[in-house]
Amino acid sequence: MSRSDADKVRLQYNRLAKQKSRKLGEAQSSAFWKAQISQNFESRTCNPNTLGKSEGSDSQDILVDIEDQVSMTTDAEYVSQDWPKGERRCQATLSSEEESIEEEGVRRQAKFRREANLRQEDELRREVGLEQEAELRQEAEYRYQAELRQEAEHRREAELRQEAEHRRDAELRQEAEHRREAELRHEDQLKREEEAAQVKVEKAWKKQQERIAKGQERRRTKQENAKQQRKEQQEARSKRIEEAKMSAIENRQVHFNRYDKSWNELRSGNHLLCKGSLSFSQIPWPILGAGPFRLLDLTEEKINQFITHKERVGSVPDLTTILRTELLRWHSDKFSIAVLPLVMARDAEVVKEGLHLVVVELTAMKMKLRNKMGRRLMTSVTTTMMTEEEGAEIEKQKQMNSNNPKVLSGPSTPVVSDGKDGTSSPTTRKPSTPPAVPTVPIPDVHHNAASGTASGAPPTTATSDASPTSLHIVPHAYGASSPTGTSGTAVAADKEREKQEVACRKAEQRES
Repeated sequence: MSRSDADKVRLQYNRLAKQKSRKLGEAQSSAFWKAQISQNFESRTCNPNTLGKSEGSDSQDILVDIEDQVSMTTDAEYVSQDWPKGERRCQATLSSEEESIEEEGVRRQAKFRREANLRQEDELRREVGLEQEAELRQEAEYRYQAELRQEAEHRREAELRQEAEHRRDAELRQEAEHRREAELRHEDQLKREEEAAQVKVEKAWKKQQERIAKGQERRRTKQENAKQQRKEQQEARSKRIEEAKMSAIENRQVHFNRYDKSWNELRSGNHLLCKGSLSFSQIPWPILGAGPFRLLDLTEEKINQFITHKERVGSVPDLTTILRTELLRWHSDKFSIAVLPLVMARDAEVVKEGLHLVVVELTAMKMKLRNKMGRRLMTSVTTTMMTEEEGAEIEKQKQMNSNNPKVLSGPSTPVVSDGKDGTSSPTTRKPSTPPAVPTVPIPDVHHNAASGTASGAPPTTATSDASPTSLHIVPHAYGASSPTGTSGTAVAADKEREKQEVACRKAEQRES
């Protein structure tokens, strides 16, 4: 609203106030209405926030509204003719009008503000749109320039990679050429080394062949010498063994003769011994070996070996006669009369114990021999009681076995099946050989001072005048075993080595 419009509105308010006061006839009413209308007008038209922001038609609208309100109030007051009531009604009307005017002003002011905001927003939007468009164009330009720069960088990198590949290919070709040259040089060197090694190997092979030939010659000579030496040693060993065997046999025979002679002297009384002078070791006990003997030496094995020795049994009719003779010699009553008075007092008890052991063993041997003879007698009686039919059947079976070539008698040719057609054929296994004879060392005969010879001297035959304890012989010299065990093993080993040497010589001849 402009200044001129505001003046016009003020003048109109004054005119209306005069008309109203004139109609009412009171100065107070005129002053009151004038003040109210002025105040309302001042509040609505003189507001600096709304002044100059509305169009020219707004002032006309305000004046029309004021005139209508004044006319309505005047008419109502004239109708009522009641001043207080009319005054109150007028005040209410004015307050409502003021409120409506204020509300209308607020609405118009809000409308003006919205329109101004919209215009400002449009202007800002246009400005922002222009700025954004410029920014977008600038950004697109920047992006295009960046793409150009990136493309240029890619081209540069591709060129650099291509150059690096060309350079690497050239280096690889050069390296391959160097490697090929090095391989050629290495091959030449290997060839030269191989030729040198071949020459060296040939020389070494020739030397080795010469050395082998010399070694074979030396070995052959050594083997021949060793063979000759073994042969001589074997002959010497066999000779010593035979001599030792003969010496042992002679010594055992001397021992047996001395035993029998000593007992004959003791039983007949033809001796130079006085009472109480015979010791335990001087008694002729039935055991082999060199004295002096002890009670522990009277074992069952040694007594049995002495009584049943083949060299002793061979000189008498049979074993029964030997046992009978020994039982008579060692009979307790006869032994007490003939031998015990001659025994020393300190050895009497030990001699009695030894006598008891010998008697017990001789009695046991006699019982075993009797039982054995009884079994033989029963066997012979059973054989004679066989019927003639059984004998004929046995003869027939023997004849069938002799006619059949596949059935061989004897434990050395067992019948086995060949597994092809179910037939049987005798095996080619040889009969089992007897067990190896244990080794017996060369006897070492020791003589005491009464014999008149030193230790290690050749064995001599004792005289008949010697006492029963004058000859001391090593126990090994009177064993029943044969002294050929070691020599047999050595001979077998020599034969095996000779066979191997012959096979090696034949193989060398075939190769040559």
